[in-house]
Amino acid sequence: MPQLITSLPTPQTVVDSAPGTCASYRATRVGSVRAPLQKRLTASMTATGFGSAETSLAVTKDGTLFMAPGFSAEGNGVLRSRDHGQTWELLPLRLPDGRSTTREQPYMYMDPLTERLFVHNSVMRFRPPDFRGGYHQFISDDQGDSWRYQCFAHEVRDWSKYCAGPTVHSQTVDYPHALYFSGPSPLSTRFFPVMGPRFQSFRRSLDGGRSWDRVGQISLLPRDVPKISRWEWVIFGNGVVRPDGSVYWIFRRGPQLALAISRDEGSTWQIVEVPNAPLLPFFNILQVGFVNPNYVIGEALTVDAQGNLYLVWPDPEGRLRFCVSRDGGLTFSEPVVISAPDVVNVSFGVATVKEPGVIAIAYYGSFDGKSHHGYVAESRDALSAEPTFTGGIINPVDDPLYPHGFKVGYDQMILGGDLNEIVHVRYAPNGDILASFNKRMRRGAKKKGGWNAAEHANSRLQAVLGRLT
Repeated sequence: MPQLITSLPTPQTVVDSAPGTCASYRATRVGSVRAPLQKRLTASMTATGFGSAETSLAVTKDGTLFMAPGFSAEGNGVLRSRDHGQTWELLPLRLPDGRSTTREQPYMYMDPLTERLFVHNSVMRFRPPDFRGGYHQFISDDQGDSWRYQCFAHEVRDWSKYCAGPTVHSQTVDYPHALYFSGPSPLSTRFFPVMGPRFQSFRRSLDGGRSWDRVGQISLLPRDVPKISRWEWVIFGNGVVRPDGSVYWIFRRGPQLALAISRDEGSTWQIVEVPNAPLLPFFNILQVGFVNPNYVIGEALTVDAQGNLYLVWPDPEGRLRFCVSRDGGLTFSEPVVISAPDVVNVSFGVATVKEPGVIAIAYYGSFDGKSHHGYVAESRDALSAEPTFTGGIINPVDDPLYPHGFKVGYDQMILGGDLNEIVHVRYAPNGDILASFNKRMRRGAKKKGGWNAAEHANSRLQAVLGRLT
């Protein structure tokens, strides 16, 4: 039976632009600046009570919420809430032999048209060691009550994403549109000179995910990118499909943000660099694991019903940048800073769109260079040259999500710990903005705010839901 845990939200006061409150600010090319309050919003956070890792989020049309992964003594699985995030239950995911699914490289995607859920975990694991390729994939059409299983994509092991949309020329079978899946092979991490990613693999399904065909690939070798160092790193983020069926994937092309564009359903790809969008230069993996997580490009791309593309990314100064392309990647607006004025460092900025020009963003951020909080904000004029955002911190300021600096978890991964490299943000049917974060818990159940790791599958992270109301 699903395990149920109840939690109540912690509201944040709406007063002015001080950290921990909701405020408005205008995005400019040199930084964000305070602006008169545009809309009265309330930021809050609900703790799920379950262990987790890099959290994905999905919201159905009837308001059912899903977060993945969830960890407990019952096993690994998906968290579900049918009461707007006040209580959560764990839906365990089982392999064909009855064992719980793995917890490495979890990811969940919901096709917004059909609400079909896709959840995968890597076959690869560190404890006990197993470096085979492929994913355990689970698919549900009944909001997680039942799942069908397959093991697929054996050429990849980590950092893989889905997107869905109309086809250009192909006929689908018993499903309204095409699904795309992409990941790096043999893995995403660049361990120079021992090993590293060789190519980005693209798969397409025309039957709703029952079968997947490899349709194309892009080299991830620095030597195939003009004018970058051989030490550099090429890594992809997420993808979207425009209304005309063209597929877009955002990625780090060395120290430069870029888009990969396919107009033939993933078979061939055009590379477009985003102007005035430099990224941190990369030299070795220790920078990512112990210095700065912003070498990874996450859920940084979204698209609206008119085909406008919205891009977010961390700039070299640790701020969240933003631009728009209204013509399918031919031209881009001048990048502006959309993180809050007080924020000095962001991690894993993401965006989602409600309608043309109305977007929500979420990210981990710090205003003191040490403690990290969950930030959520909305803009209703995102197509303007200098859009205005309103939002704030979802957690109590005196109780940060990460009190002693943001930790991705690379140092603990090989010992069975969990990574945290994903944030998702979504609109709920009632207009609320929801975002998935993790809170790093203190070991020791008897301590203030303590966490009995043994009761949470030895996870140091708790999945929490941020909300902008």
